[in-house]
Amino acid sequence: MCSAVGFAMLWAILWVPVLLTGGEGSLLLYPVVFLLAVVPFGGACSALVLASRSRNAGDGIRSESVAGLSAVLLALGPVLLWFGPVVG
Repeated sequence: MCSAVGFAMLWAILWVPVLLTGGEGSLLLYPVVFLLAVVPFGGACSALVLASRSRNAGDGIRSESVAGLSAVLLALGPVLLWFGPVVG
């Protein structure tokens, strides 16, 4: 959950100025945001590993949902940060 919020905050910092200016905003914070994205990415990796170990130990369905959501976040988080919104 914290990793998802971290990715959402970084996405907002990076892309909201571009959306507000109609695509003419600059991405000055791009290098900083990608360096800061290591933290939520690492958190999502840790959650995936811990949930997978918990699932292998037979600790219930909650670990399966955490593992699935972490995998989705690991796949979509960097893609959404890199490509951003579709500005028409």
